[in-house]
Amino acid sequence: MRLVPDGATHDGVRSTVRTALDRGDVGSALAAIAPVALTDQVRDAAEELLREARRGTWVVTVDVEPGTEAVAPLDRARGVTRLFQDVVEPAAAVLCAAALTLLWFLTPSPAKRRLIPLGWVPAAAGSLLALTVLVLRLVLGDTLFGTPASWPPTASGLLADVQAAALDRLLTTAVVVAVILLAAGALLITVGWVRQTRPGVPVLTDPRHVPALTFTVTAVALVGTMLAPVAITGSSPRICQGSAELCDARYDEIAQLASHNAMATTADRFIGPLQDPDILGQLGAGSRVLLLDTHRWERPEEVAERLSTSDFSPAERRRLTTILKRVNPPHPGLWLCHSVCGAGALELEPTLRQIGEWLRDNPTEVVTLILQDGVDAQATQDAFARAGLSDLLHEPDPDPDRPWPKLGDMIDSGRRLVVFAEQADGPAPWYRNLYRYGMETPFAFRSPDEMSCLPHRGGSDKRLFLLNHFVTAGGGLRLDAGVVNSRQRVLERAHTCERQRGRPVNFIAVDYATIGDAIGAVNELNAERLEDDTRVPVERTPGRLPGAAEARRRGGAPRRRARSR
Repeated sequence: MRLVPDGATHDGVRSTVRTALDRGDVGSALAAIAPVALTDQVRDAAEELLREARRGTWVVTVDVEPGTEAVAPLDRARGVTRLFQDVVEPAAAVLCAAALTLLWFLTPSPAKRRLIPLGWVPAAAGSLLALTVLVLRLVLGDTLFGTPASWPPTASGLLADVQAAALDRLLTTAVVVAVILLAAGALLITVGWVRQTRPGVPVLTDPRHVPALTFTVTAVALVGTMLAPVAITGSSPRICQGSAELCDARYDEIAQLASHNAMATTADRFIGPLQDPDILGQLGAGSRVLLLDTHRWERPEEVAERLSTSDFSPAERRRLTTILKRVNPPHPGLWLCHSVCGAGALELEPTLRQIGEWLRDNPTEVVTLILQDGVDAQATQDAFARAGLSDLLHEPDPDPDRPWPKLGDMIDSGRRLVVFAEQADGPAPWYRNLYRYGMETPFAFRSPDEMSCLPHRGGSDKRLFLLNHFVTAGGGLRLDAGVVNSRQRVLERAHTCERQRGRPVNFIAVDYATIGDAIGAVNELNAERLEDDTRVPVERTPGRLPGAAEARRRGGAPRRRARSR
């Protein structure tokens, strides 16, 4: 507090800091102090940094000593590029021009006889080039050079991506050139043959048809240019939820990372945050399910009543109520809050609008919202409409036992926002009660060792499975998140609960989703479920695990089945 200047805000900041420290939340205490403790010089520098950041893309570079072992692969790759650009391409162009000129003058008259040997030159060159590209593709794969062991994995991956893109571009260009050469050669040979054997064909001998012939040659060249890249590289793989393999998986078959109390963030200066980045930052970090609490701003007496059923201790409740009476009077409208709006709140409609904009900027992603709905259904539905989300909302099948659609189908339809409520169930067809469609584990764990897979809300036989994987002691602490969010811990509990329930876990809800490696566990779960990629499509019912997960439940390896035609 010595960093905070004396003044009107001093006592208010002290109260906020004391409340945060009583809960062991140092991050919130620092977040409360920072805005008032920064010197003018630091604040001006931060504002200048933000202004620069909004102007465009930043390029962060690291200088590496030239000639060292670390940059040797780059030097070799650069050498190959220069060889093609400075030697191979000019030499090929000169030789081709020389060969064409030589053939034209060495071939005896009349001129119509010269077209056939003249056509064989580009045709032969195109065939040789196409064969060379095929051999290079088979031999090289996607990389030309490896990286030193001293390179970090991210740098090695970056170089591999650059090499793959450069090699693909090089070979694609070569194929385009080969197709154009083949087309030009074939056309010359055809024209020469027709002129020799069919001298009376007016389309080739009449000067009036020269424009049409020129147009035909140009069209053939353009078509070859457009089709050649597709022929060599194939069409771009379809991506769903960040993976090409997930497009054919149903919504109720995949695992997704869920941010518990996603609105309560350090970035938005909540007292007692449970996530660090804001909602868009969480989506960018891989969360695809957001657990949000909707509220109307409460009066102090309503706050006291709500706090009586919260996780806060009696002393914390009294202190918070006192602070809120003084510094956080009620505000109208609909809000996203964690228990008490005065301890942190986001306006509902602007937040929904941000989520909609993110979805439109990421057209291959599906997002799910699970609302702890403290606001009535009609008001919530109106807020979604005003936020412009009507065209994104997915309507679940009225029968909760029916299989969900494939992710690819949901993405194709444009209906990529799934919304559940803990209490409401309609009346809008897209606003459904979570526990009609899904089940969950308990969530009031006081320590990591207390976590269980016992049935909670929703029973034990639903298609969707929410795994509450967070510790509520102290309102949620980073230290606990660091323990339970490890990849191994998430995988072990997910596998255990899947064995007990006989259903794959779909939503893994965690606090501080950017701490640990919960997203890595989610990706591994999906990889496990997709590894049996030749399974016969079967109608799954609650109690049946897919593919490899079923085998793990039984304690064996996944069986391979023949693909149906």
